[in-house]
Amino acid sequence: MEITTYTSKTLDHLGLIAGLIQEIGISELVDSCCAEQSPDQKVSNDKALESMIINGLGFVNQRLYLVPQFFEDKPIARLLG
Repeated sequence: MEITTYTSKTLDHLGLIAGLIQEIGISELVDSCCAEQSPDQKVSNDKALESMIINGLGFVNQRLYLVPQFFEDKPIARLLG
């Protein structure tokens, strides 16, 4: 008998924000306005902006060095696609 382990992640209101970001086309706008990506970049410009918006609306009054801590329990693939 195989035991299946489940985990949960916190989505809160951030799912609505991520959906709105995709619906109004912020990613396409950022891609059209920004220069080409550097080969050294690990994250695209549009995903970086989406992450900053989600972080800003979900982790108020916290320092930027705590961003990784904010995303620890979030379903990143679901929020950022």
